Amino acid sequence: FDRFGYRPEFPAVYGYEAILMVKDVLEKDGNPEDIKKGIIGRGIFKGLTGDYKIDGKGDAKRPIFIAKVEKGRYVRIKWPEN
Repeated sequence: FDRFGYRPEFPAVYGYEAILMVKDVLEKDGNPEDIKKGIIGRGIFKGLTGDYKIDGKGDAKRPIFIAKVEKGRYVRIKWPEN
């Protein structure tokens, strides 16, 4: 917030989390050729929006996050828990 004067919206947060995930795998495994295997096998990642896991197909498993655009900004919609 301090650097840019506004809070990052969820696409920026998800992008940042993806970079942190790759960084984590490279720091622990050290082999860039095995990034996919390392991500899938890692288990739970601690993200900015909460913990999540990447399944065997490479899909993120995380709580539902639904937003709408209101006055040009993303606004999170409250959603019942699964």
